[in-house]
Amino acid sequence: MSALPHLSRRTLLATGAVAGMATLAACGSTRPDASQPTSTPTAQPVPPTTPATASGTGEPSQAPASDDPAEPTGIDWVSGDSSAEPSPGSALVVSGVRVGAHPEEGYDRVVVELTGPGVPGWNAMWVEQAHTQGKGEPIELAGSHTLVIYGTGATMALAADVPEALDRGARQTVPGGTGLIEADLQLTFEDQYQLTLGTETEEYRVFTLTEPTRLVVDVRRP
Repeated sequence: MSALPHLSRRTLLATGAVAGMATLAACGSTRPDASQPTSTPTAQPVPPTTPATASGTGEPSQAPASDDPAEPTGIDWVSGDSSAEPSPGSALVVSGVRVGAHPEEGYDRVVVELTGPGVPGWNAMWVEQAHTQGKGEPIELAGSHTLVIYGTGATMALAADVPEALDRGARQTVPGGTGLIEADLQLTFEDQYQLTLGTETEEYRVFTLTEPTRLVVDVRRP
């Protein structure tokens, strides 16, 4: 993917919806296709996920991960690209991000929290080098592999509604992570945000949850 023309952050934030947002970018070679349908499994308790150091505002970003299922129903692990379409009319805004290591369950997890109507979609791909959207600046993360997830069905928020931490972007290391090492979330650009993951393995799964709306990415531990 080629970089888009340079635009200032305040220009990008001129249109909007409600709470926080996210921007990431990527380009590079991809692996063979392995499509993955959207699913909203029944929630089951698991140990709390570590909140992001740059979480968004509002209750969803403060809630523990006890409502994120330990083993989502019917979601397969994949090693290639995967994607799912958002629901019609989705206009979701990123409100927070959190990560956590789950050694007993065999994966490390990142959760993107969203507000607004609809169910999110995504396009996930492995790349040699990730870049930010718009400016095309390189994103360098710890880990042997780089997975980029474009969150779709998103919209931008008004500048005044963007939490300062998310406005700077949210990057964090996963404490105790062996599959997922580092995650980088940045603001929405042209109806999609980007999540870039530095990993040590190449098996992952993506799914969605509701109440509150979340996009969940698990990376299998070695």
